[in-house]
Amino acid sequence: MPLGGGGLGTNLLSATSTQTVLYSPLTYKMFLDKQARSLIDFGTTVPSHLTGAWMSTDQFIKDKPQAVQKTLPMRVRRRRLLQNPKNRAEAVKLIADDRRDPANIAEAELDSNILSCRGNGEMRRTGSARALDMGQADRHDGSGAGRDIYVTSFKTVPTAV
Repeated sequence: MPLGGGGLGTNLLSATSTQTVLYSPLTYKMFLDKQARSLIDFGTTVPSHLTGAWMSTDQFIKDKPQAVQKTLPMRVRRRRLLQNPKNRAEAVKLIADDRRDPANIAEAELDSNILSCRGNGEMRRTGSARALDMGQADRHDGSGAGRDIYVTSFKTVPTAV
């Protein structure tokens, strides 16, 4: 049943809904407060797919490709900085400050989400196609095939455009 982002936790706690998929950091807060338990870990259960994406409008890509290209390597470098064990205290502080979350929620975000990100940040067409297929199964309008929404011209390493 559609509850909207603001109603997910509230409806779960009031038993209007008996189960839901929550977003972080609310997931971590409810777990740490012992208000809910995990039934399924999508990160290990669901086949590899595009769970998050860096996206831009066609117009911005057309008008400012250099800005898009400069942004991608910076995002990968920031993620690696956050993942480096030597930077743990600073990473927790950055996440907490950025999201205005308590340190224990930021630490759970780091441990359960950011540290599990692998690879060099590049997205693959198969992940996009699988995500669209999963969206179709959930009545997503499926506007566009994977090849229509997937751009390969940008790299996650510094590159001239």
